[in-house]
Amino acid sequence: MTMESKKSLKAHDIIYFILKHKQYSIIFLAVLTIAFGTWGFYEKDKHPVTGIISSIKMFGLDLPNLWVEINWQILTAIVFAIITISFFAMMIFIRDSYQKYRVIDIFSRHHNVVFGMGGVSLSFLNSIVDQKNQLGTVIIESDSNNKNIEEYRKKGVGVIIADALKDKTLDKLDLIKMRNAVIALGNDRVNIELAKKLIDLRSAQYEKQKHKKQIDIPLKLIVHIQNRDLDILFHQEFILPDENLKIDLKTFSFFQEVAIDLFENYDLDGKSSKFINSDEDFCSILMGNGILVKDILYQMAQLSHLPNENVHTVYIVDKDSDKLIVELKKYLYYNENNFPNFKLVVEKLDSKSLDFFSHSLWQKENIANVIIAYDNEAENLDLAIELFNRTYIGNLKDINMPSVLFAIFDQKLLAEIINGEKKSFDNFFAFGNSDNVLSFNNLINEEGFKIAKLINSDYGDEYNPEGLAFDINKANKKWYNRNKYHNKISSIAQANHIDIKLKAMGLMKQKANDVNTTKERLLSQNRQVISKLFDEDREALGIGDAELKLYSKELHKFYNCINNHHSFKVMYFPNSYATLFEKMIRMEHNRWNAFHYLAGWEYEEIKVVGKFKNSCEKKEWEDAKKKENKMKKKHDCLLPIQDFKNDNIRITIIYDIYSFLYLPNYLAETGYAIVPWKSKHTAN
Repeated sequence: MTMESKKSLKAHDIIYFILKHKQYSIIFLAVLTIAFGTWGFYEKDKHPVTGIISSIKMFGLDLPNLWVEINWQILTAIVFAIITISFFAMMIFIRDSYQKYRVIDIFSRHHNVVFGMGGVSLSFLNSIVDQKNQLGTVIIESDSNNKNIEEYRKKGVGVIIADALKDKTLDKLDLIKMRNAVIALGNDRVNIELAKKLIDLRSAQYEKQKHKKQIDIPLKLIVHIQNRDLDILFHQEFILPDENLKIDLKTFSFFQEVAIDLFENYDLDGKSSKFINSDEDFCSILMGNGILVKDILYQMAQLSHLPNENVHTVYIVDKDSDKLIVELKKYLYYNENNFPNFKLVVEKLDSKSLDFFSHSLWQKENIANVIIAYDNEAENLDLAIELFNRTYIGNLKDINMPSVLFAIFDQKLLAEIINGEKKSFDNFFAFGNSDNVLSFNNLINEEGFKIAKLINSDYGDEYNPEGLAFDINKANKKWYNRNKYHNKISSIAQANHIDIKLKAMGLMKQKANDVNTTKERLLSQNRQVISKLFDEDREALGIGDAELKLYSKELHKFYNCINNHHSFKVMYFPNSYATLFEKMIRMEHNRWNAFHYLAGWEYEEIKVVGKFKNSCEKKEWEDAKKKENKMKKKHDCLLPIQDFKNDNIRITIIYDIYSFLYLPNYLAETGYAIVPWKSKHTAN
């Protein structure tokens, strides 16, 4: 927070202290008026009750006859009555005028804007005002009767009562100074329309700049969209802004954020490293029948890629699971051939039946997690308690007992009690609290976006393991390139898989505690940790740092014709997958495949047809064909890595290598040390 912002917030606190306690001043002045008035009328031989009534009338400017009824006490009462009325009017004027000033003051600096004050927005707003170290924030809300308006005004948030979609409202906005905008007006199509208007307005304001100064601060649009089909439509190229505008688009829904948060806090493969360190198959039990189950399953499908290609079987449990599975497969674009290590199995069980909690399913071997994820938190809590009492109470201390994870959205205190009381609720964990899931840090996710930006920035470049200096201009040029938007989304998905990769290496990330620790020192420490794991195997495979640097230079030859000749060399490609280094390559490619399949992509081989004058003309034809295929969501790399036969796709394994060898750089840049792994379940 800048010094100017601190002064503004301090002034706001003083003004609101006066406004908050204005009633005491008004009551004091009113009492003085009545006291002096009653005294004065009593001196004029009026009954005390008549004196009180006559004094009260003064507040309506019904004053006594100055020449007949006046004395010094009544005159004093008249003065206090006028002061009381004037003070009351002044407070109203100050309050209304100050609210307008507060909005203007916040708009004068970099700021956040929240469109709509529904349930989705409140957690975000609470996290901002609680921290008091964020940018100023303005709310635009159409309902003047919203009960939360005055509460946030008192906390220093500016409020505009207006229809966000009206041009007069939008004209008040400075889209160049706006840093973050959360759009949650309660309707997907309205949210999309407003997002598009804001993009157009930022473009128009940018064009009006006299010298078109470079926009240094990106605008992040956080758009609430529940319908996944509309979400996909929103990200199509026609809505993407000019790259010079530096606009980040993030769409979210509450249950989607809950699903992401679940696996950031609890390990997909359970509380131990038993499965990830072996080739042993494992399973999860997933209960639910609503939107949350879909979003959790989507995250599972993205993350279920381990170095030994363990098969992860998910048992879908519900009384109508046979019907539900059709919806789920449609949602995931699920095809068993595309997800060979991710299996879906139906278990048609009714939680109201007598034998539900004694079913053999709960005692299966190799259960990583039992996840209770109905959209109704009361149902989740009831099922968790019954599982605790009826099924698992006899083996709560069994180290092989799975973790039972259940969604609680609003009962934060109850969730904290369950998560904190491990003597009674060992292996039972609540997740999905709305205050955490929809917080500023979670939705804006600066660290996650920065890592994704680093991944995207290094894509296709020469290998540089010691590189740390984050070239923001270079990164932004790639990040905001509208023609490379798919690479940007892919980089975000890769960033979300980092915890799994680290666990596969027996490691995890941990925020550096020492404020004096430099990025250079973190990089050195992180790289030493990774080097111990891979250097021996890499040397034996002939792909050490020196060889990888040379190999990465072939990428430039691969993408470009040099002296009218297209020639490159695949200097390394795995022949087997015996070492962790080779398995990490395969794991990343499997993750990349799953990301594309979940987005509806398909494999299509590029078959070269026709005759070409030279290799450059052939390369030009292939590039055009690849571009055409991408528009149709088709890709020639959507194969198991061992099936890569063509050098044009074999060379791409460099990106899979970068995905884990660059982890020391990405994490050092964002302030993380790489340390030995410990279970997230225990940490939580």
